[in-house]
Amino acid sequence: MKTPFIAIVRSLVVGLLLLSGCSSAPDTGPADYTPPPIERFVGTLPCQDCRLIRADLTLHRDSESGKPTAFFLQEAHVDAIGGDFVTTQWGDFEAETSDSTTYLRLERDAPLMLKMEEGGDTLELMGQQDADSDYQFTRAEPLG
Repeated sequence: MKTPFIAIVRSLVVGLLLLSGCSSAPDTGPADYTPPPIERFVGTLPCQDCRLIRADLTLHRDSESGKPTAFFLQEAHVDAIGGDFVTTQWGDFEAETSDSTTYLRLERDAPLMLKMEEGGDTLELMGQQDADSDYQFTRAEPLG
């Protein structure tokens, strides 16, 4: 009777040791983070001839390397002179990380500079006179 009991206990101990060995794998840090191939952010931008611009930004990256490939930006101009209207722009963007902060530069008529806040869920508009403004993008689910 004691022999099967000892065999079961021995098997359990070996199993637990194997499981604990698997859990000791090194954690991947922020430097190892690869962004998803498609990210979407929505928010507002300043407007000179309307109340504000509601912006919907989609970033496309290479699925293996995480390097930027393209952006798609749709802007709804709210309360514009002559009525609301929508513009669409697309092009290339660059991402640069400095001191664990990521900066994005969208190449368009006038480059759009964004700073990714810690955690990656918010993009803040940079290069505006109102540096502490409400002009920011928050992460949203990609469309389609």
